[in-house]
Amino acid sequence: MVLKSMKSAWHRLKEAEPGHRFQQEYEHHEGRRRSRFSRVLSVGVGLLIVAIGIVGLPAPGPGFLIIALGGALLARESRAVARAMDWLEVRLRRVFHWARSTWKHAAPLAKALLVVVGLGLAGMAGYLAYLQFFS
Repeated sequence: MVLKSMKSAWHRLKEAEPGHRFQQEYEHHEGRRRSRFSRVLSVGVGLLIVAIGIVGLPAPGPGFLIIALGGALLARESRAVARAMDWLEVRLRRVFHWARSTWKHAAPLAKALLVVVGLGLAGMAGYLAYLQFFS
């Protein structure tokens, strides 16, 4: 039952238009009758998932995707969070398309420099995380 519900929610999010998908999911979810405990639990789980994603950002892995999953859970319970997620999605899509276009037209030397700088920043973030958690 829970997996079926999650699967249908995923399909609704996937099929909806960017900039409106989280608000539509909020409205669909809001129409269902649920207990106060269920709502509090959903918000708690959403906040926990966002926190795990934030802690996991310096480490290799899908930190941003984990944060987005937690945000989607929170958006189901709050119209304000749903609006913020829609607003953020539109802006992040623009940034992603700009970055991809810029990458396609960049010279090979510029790409190599960006990769080296990115690896250096990732290594520095990993080292700082190591110091934070193990020192």
